[in-house]
Amino acid sequence: MKSGAGILFSIILSVVASLTHAQVKETIVNERFYANYLNWPEDAVTDYSSSVSNGSYLLKYNKATGSRSFDISTDLNPGANFFIETSGRATQSSKDSGFGIVWGKGRSGFFSFVVSADGSFFVREARADGNNKYLVKRTASKSIRTGGQVNKLRVQFHPEVFEFFVNDVFVARVPFHKFYGDNLGVILYGRQEVEISNFGVFGSRKDIVNQKLVKLTIATYAINDNVDTDGSKLGNNNACINPGENVKMRVSLKNTTNFSSKSLKASVSCDNPNIKVYEQNKKITLPSISKNDVANLVFTFYVVGGYADNSVSFKIDIFDTDNKLTETIPLKVPLNTALPVIDNKDNNATFSLNIKDRPSDDVNTGFPTTFFHNDDTYAVIIGVENYSYLPQAQFASNDAMIFYNYLVKVLNVPRNHILLVTDYNASKATIANFFKVKGRLSNLMTESPETILFYFSGLGSVDPQTGAPYILLSDSRANNAPTSGYPVSEIIQSIHGFRPKSAICFFETSFSGVTRSGEAFDKNGGTFWNLPTLPAISSANSEMALFYASAGEQANPLHEPSQHGLFTYCLLSAIKNAAFSNSTLNMKNLFSIVSRDMMKECTKRGITVVPKLDCVNKEVITILK
Repeated sequence: MKSGAGILFSIILSVVASLTHAQVKETIVNERFYANYLNWPEDAVTDYSSSVSNGSYLLKYNKATGSRSFDISTDLNPGANFFIETSGRATQSSKDSGFGIVWGKGRSGFFSFVVSADGSFFVREARADGNNKYLVKRTASKSIRTGGQVNKLRVQFHPEVFEFFVNDVFVARVPFHKFYGDNLGVILYGRQEVEISNFGVFGSRKDIVNQKLVKLTIATYAINDNVDTDGSKLGNNNACINPGENVKMRVSLKNTTNFSSKSLKASVSCDNPNIKVYEQNKKITLPSISKNDVANLVFTFYVVGGYADNSVSFKIDIFDTDNKLTETIPLKVPLNTALPVIDNKDNNATFSLNIKDRPSDDVNTGFPTTFFHNDDTYAVIIGVENYSYLPQAQFASNDAMIFYNYLVKVLNVPRNHILLVTDYNASKATIANFFKVKGRLSNLMTESPETILFYFSGLGSVDPQTGAPYILLSDSRANNAPTSGYPVSEIIQSIHGFRPKSAICFFETSFSGVTRSGEAFDKNGGTFWNLPTLPAISSANSEMALFYASAGEQANPLHEPSQHGLFTYCLLSAIKNAAFSNSTLNMKNLFSIVSRDMMKECTKRGITVVPKLDCVNKEVITILK
């Protein structure tokens, strides 16, 4: 029990905190995550994923150790009173994992205030030189809610001190530390999935703005592969970057802040030893750039004949008037893809690149840039690798996340048009809520959407009485697919009810009741004696295309090098190759390519797995237009 003095001290702290809170009036960020106007990071890769969706910022970190921050830049004045606040919950976590607020982040370090699943918190300073330290060591607190409940965190500053609150309860105080940079956001430590419902920054903005605060982004880029300004021959004039030719590229750098930049400098470099930049790290002065204006940076590069990769990456470093590095802007250039063409005017700087041969067929990287428009396309993506009551479906989460990347980065489907769930978040109730009348998918869409895409990777089984196929979700159980699984027929019926002009469903599963290694887990699964009865497509639902990894009774093998199911690997390869060659890909062509590539691989292994396509309008329904 606290003494009278202790109680009085706590009351004083609460009053001081409330007064400080009240003095902070200006709203700098008040994010509810209904749309991503502030450009929060959104991505899906092997180690982590993040997406803004329907009032939540969904974050996942897949590594047992280390951390990942998801942050944005602000012009918060660190010398005046402010507070940063967020609310969120860990939907899946390990004992030592935690999430919280990251602030003062720059190239040299950051600060973080984190609550853990075990009911403890800590405050940490991390530095790029490795000299990290805990400002507050891991400490237990009764104010932290455990078991997946929502926690509200606040970092508050008033002269000379930071104070930390969990669910409006004061937990710690440390002296003020100078910021490393202007970024702040959310950070995850250790393997977990987190749902953030809001994020706010309240205080005052910087009165005096220096060049370090200017932020440039790549607005557009275009190429010239015809004739240079001096009359020299560049490339073959087909508006593509092809191996064996010289190409000039103009990159437009846009000022996205509210103030003008003056005397910034830029340099181009590349960390890849196969790429030689002749003016490596040469600093070129950029013209002044007003708010929302652009400055053009122009460079010329040569692609060695026989270069087999689909893209090349390099970086643009921006320096302030004191020659201090303020930001690094990555740029990936697609090859063999039609690009906008420029003339030879307004060339501000020239760099030369020599790109050496570096073959790669990795479907997980090097996403081609395309100009397809899918603004009225919507998607549901499900990947269940880890089940509560069933064996693991190896690589299923990676299948789903990389398919998501292809939709966003290649097909240009808006991120907020996609529902992505993996592992334990992909329960039967969640999927049912996607497809029900006035459910989550319905709330995303226009009245008559252009296209709906559905993708599932995981385990499958059948109804032993009817042979009807079911996808199995994270909480499904063996030997009772009709009760705990989700029927394929209901997915088709729901999508048809939304009246899209076209709909494509991909099933990276078999319905044979076996794992991806071929071990039986469901005695009711489809066999040669109990074949699944796959739903039939007729003229009544001619907008549908159903693409299965196998005819139903076969297992769906893995493609170990890419960490995908074989069907998904062949599917992504077909999309990637078609995008790079700027080709149309309808269901007839797609099925032909995937079948051919799967057959080649399966023949090598001495197995027989045949994909199946059910579609009335194979040449009309397209995934690349």
